[in-house]
Amino acid sequence: FKYKIVYLSVLVYFAVDLLIAPSHLIEEIYTHAILQYDEMHSIQLNLMSFLAVVMACIFSYFYFAKAKKSYKSTFMIGFMAIILYLLMMYLMLDYQTSFEVLAISIMFRNFGYVVISIVLLTGLTKVPFPHFFQALTIQMMMSAACGTAITGAILHHMFSHSLTENFQLLTMNMDRVNPQLWSYTSDQLAVMIPQQALLETFKELYGVLVLISFVLLILFVCYRYPY
Repeated sequence: FKYKIVYLSVLVYFAVDLLIAPSHLIEEIYTHAILQYDEMHSIQLNLMSFLAVVMACIFSYFYFAKAKKSYKSTFMIGFMAIILYLLMMYLMLDYQTSFEVLAISIMFRNFGYVVISIVLLTGLTKVPFPHFFQALTIQMMMSAACGTAITGAILHHMFSHSLTENFQLLTMNMDRVNPQLWSYTSDQLAVMIPQQALLETFKELYGVLVLISFVLLILFVCYRYPY
């Protein structure tokens, strides 16, 4: 941890894992509970995700390895792709979100994450060889295990709190005195209210992550990287 690239990469992985944490919780609930996707749609989304990984590797090879572009410029391209993913999900999340829009946003997410991973992994070449594999282990533990678990737990806590709050707000004025509810049966309301509460919670969490991503973007832009 005395090497700057080691502790910086751990912090960056934690921040990026927090921004893509919805992929482990929100997207699964959204595609099944709101959009009612079947297994075939899930397989197609996974294929698009894999295509984004391949595209990120090809891009990194030609832009980062062959063209010798800087670490920071390559990293910023990957980070901007993650911001695009968050913005698309925040602005276009709805009951009628098309499959194409969802697939493109997921592709942006995977593309950005792979590009950032390649940059951070390449950065470890600055660590002397006797300590290289120790540094590699630390970085991979954060990216593959600790980061996903910790950020997923944080988002799950935020999700539970926000869902309860939104459900209470939506049902605050729901009684038979309210004329807007006279045309709905109890069974219809029992389906509509939880779905609307979920959608409001998704929007709220993506909005928070968008704000965090903009703060991080400012920090990364202002950070003076010597290479």
